[in-house]
Amino acid sequence: MNAKRHPIERPAGSALLTVACLALAFTGCRDDKPRSLILADGGGPAVAGWVDDRVDAFERARGRDVRVLRVGGAEDALNLATRGDADVALVPEQAPVDRFVGGQHGREAGRGPSGARILVVDARMHPKVDAAGAEELARSLLEP
Repeated sequence: MNAKRHPIERPAGSALLTVACLALAFTGCRDDKPRSLILADGGGPAVAGWVDDRVDAFERARGRDVRVLRVGGAEDALNLATRGDADVALVPEQAPVDRFVGGQHGREAGRGPSGARILVVDARMHPKVDAAGAEELARSLLEP
């Protein structure tokens, strides 16, 4: 019996797919630097300059990057924080934070300019949150 051997055929994109999967698997291994902290800023233009100044000072002092997500308003910032997609949220004084705090998603750390509320997201409820980083960032926003 003379059986012909056929090479194993692979789909055309399999090599590219393999390389992409390996690249994704090792992206977390690239450097020892912690991920950027995320600040959901629902405070609006009235506090934007103050937020930028405080974040710049924090980054210089701590060597830690912060991504400021300027969102449409308090509701958007609270939604991000409630889902655990932000480490800290900033909302106007009149923002209804009762559901956020009552649902144990986090706590109010204090007040910024114009009474803006600074909220720290609870890492026990949201494991993506960097608890220590969130606390540090909130404290730096509260510093005079």
